[in-house]
This record gives sequence, C-alpha cells and structure tokens, in this order.
Amino acid sequence: MVAALPELSAAHEDFLEFWGPGDPPGAINFTDNVLVPFVEELLEDEERGEVLRRAFAFIEELASDPGADIREAAQVAVNCLTPNKKFLAATYLMGPKMQEMVRISAEDFG
Repeated sequence: MVAALPELSAAHEDFLEFWGPGDPPGAINFTDNVLVPFVEELLEDEERGEVLRRAFAFIEELASDPGADIREAAQVAVNCLTPNKKFLAATYLMGPKMQEMVRISAEDFG
C-alpha cells in the first residue's frame, strides 16, 4: 500500500513493528493507524499540497478497488476525516468515488 505514497514508509514500518508478528494487519488497521493520521497532518501543512493530492488519489484508488475490504478501508478513512473542516474544504482534490463517500459520510454524521 505504501508504494503509492513513499512518505508513509516510516509510519508504516513503525506500525508493523507495533503490530508484531503473526497475522498481518488488515487494510482498515492500516487506514486507521497510518493513513488517517498522515492525511490529518497534511491538512494542517499548506506547503504539502502535492502530497495531499497524492494521498487523496490513493484513497480514490482504494475506493475504486474491486475488493470489498479495500473499499471499506477507504470508507473508514473518509468517515474518520469527514468531521475535519479542512478535509471537507479540500473536496476539489477528491475523485468521484471519494466525493460520493464524503457525501454519504456527511449525511451519516448529520
């Protein structure tokens, strides 16, 4: 998963070390513990707009994946990020699948 965003490599390695041996973490574990915090950091740093664009493109890829577990991981990311006003203000960077997930998530949060 981190090939699309090499900036995630260190955080991903730290997470894998924390997770420990045995069953590897699933896509939702990666999303919750690595991707969402990374995107939250990017939203606070206006100078990293290109990386944020690639992060959103990555979430769009997840949202378009044929595997239900991967699409669910994308929805989890969107659900976690939707309450963030800066995330919602960045919809112009989102692809159509991600925008649809944001719409659904925003309706759920009221």
